[in-house]
Amino acid sequence: MEMTIQEVKQLDKDSYQIIDIRDDNEIAHGAIPGAVALKVEEIAENPLVDKSKKLVICCSRGKYSQEVVPELVEKGFDAVSLKGGYIAWLMDLMREDQEKDISADVEKSIRKKFRKSIWCKFTKAINQYELVKEGDCIAVCISGGKDSMLMAKLFQELKLHNKFSFDVKFLVMDPGYSPENRKVIEENARKLNVPITIYESDIFEAVFHVDQSPCYLCARMRRGHLYHYAQELGCNKIALGHHYDDVIETILMGMLYGAQVQTMMPKLHSTNFGGMELIRPMYLIREDSIKAWRDYNDLHFIQCACKFTDTCTTCNNEETKSKRSDINKRVRKSLNEKEESQIEKVCFMNMCMIQDHKGNVLALDKVNDSYTGTTFPGGHVEANEIFQKSMIREVWEETGLTVEAPKLGGLYHWHKSGVHYVITLYKADKFTGELKSSEEGRVYWIPLEELKTKELATGMEHVLRILESEKVDECYMHLEADGYVGDLY
Repeated sequence: MEMTIQEVKQLDKDSYQIIDIRDDNEIAHGAIPGAVALKVEEIAENPLVDKSKKLVICCSRGKYSQEVVPELVEKGFDAVSLKGGYIAWLMDLMREDQEKDISADVEKSIRKKFRKSIWCKFTKAINQYELVKEGDCIAVCISGGKDSMLMAKLFQELKLHNKFSFDVKFLVMDPGYSPENRKVIEENARKLNVPITIYESDIFEAVFHVDQSPCYLCARMRRGHLYHYAQELGCNKIALGHHYDDVIETILMGMLYGAQVQTMMPKLHSTNFGGMELIRPMYLIREDSIKAWRDYNDLHFIQCACKFTDTCTTCNNEETKSKRSDINKRVRKSLNEKEESQIEKVCFMNMCMIQDHKGNVLALDKVNDSYTGTTFPGGHVEANEIFQKSMIREVWEETGLTVEAPKLGGLYHWHKSGVHYVITLYKADKFTGELKSSEEGRVYWIPLEELKTKELATGMEHVLRILESEKVDECYMHLEADGYVGDLY
């Protein structure tokens, strides 16, 4: 009632469906592409499950799935357990990608695509909390997950571009990882070109038989070992990969379940290791941004590298899982509300000054209850429409002409009744087609200087200044006692 990943890959892709029964926390750290994530009790009735296909049930390591499969078979499903679970799939992927070196693309994504959401927030934390100083030697502590691996790449970028000198050592402590988990860490480090130093200890063995809070004790011991080994390497700081969501989760967990206020600080001085400091340079980075970076670069990590996860009462404790799930929902809701408070309603429009090389421009005598007078052709940007293409469409609808090679000339915008109106201004001197008026108003050629003497539509004097000037790029209209006033930039 189980199949290896190699056997699954030999099946016709349309003949099976992978059902991932891991919890949300585990799936958040990595998942098999195309797999359907469901709780065990949801499988039988969920419409996403294709009952005509073989169901390949996937858990973390292939143990829990073996218990689930017989129940599904009894209900009439053709179900098997994925031998070795997600870890087995990940190991197979690692073997296929053994020759890949994606470090250059990953580094480019940090500088370009994720510059605002990750890189700028990383450097802001570094500067705001003074986490890195000249002459520092920082032990970048890597657990093997997405957070710490991203932190390693960020420090590489910082060292490459920083104005002052400091040193970094990428430290992985092996407290007794399973061979598979260690392989995942080593392979990801190779692919990402992170020169890790592995330090072995026996912490897992030391806490395996502890009944009360073994994970808490394990974390304390690992932290102590990291401090000690970092000191031996000549480091004065250790960097951990805790992010913004971790900070909020810690606060809420303490308040709701511990009746106390506790948090993670961006930096702490060690009381047991003189001269050592703990820093959290990802303090301002959202977890969703880290996940987006991971998925964009097709990277795969594991949640917990503990070889005792399947038997650890703390890691698999349903009460703990429930609390963390509740907290994560609260955190996400709170952060989403904060983001929504920064969102405003925006109406995008466009306008184009078309010239004919004779000193004439194409004028439109606008006929509209709310906007009348002489202006340039243009209109509203529709949903999923590119700004420039929107302008070309609007000009064609209002004039019969198709402009070619338009150039962006500037922005004209204002706020009214809770809406931010933004007009992108274009210039064009190449066009095809036959001029014709529309229901929007009469269109005609007119010398530019003569246009200025006509009864212009509201704000057109500012539009003209932007489009005629090489220095003015933007006009913002604001309301004063006598009406709207334009500020030029």
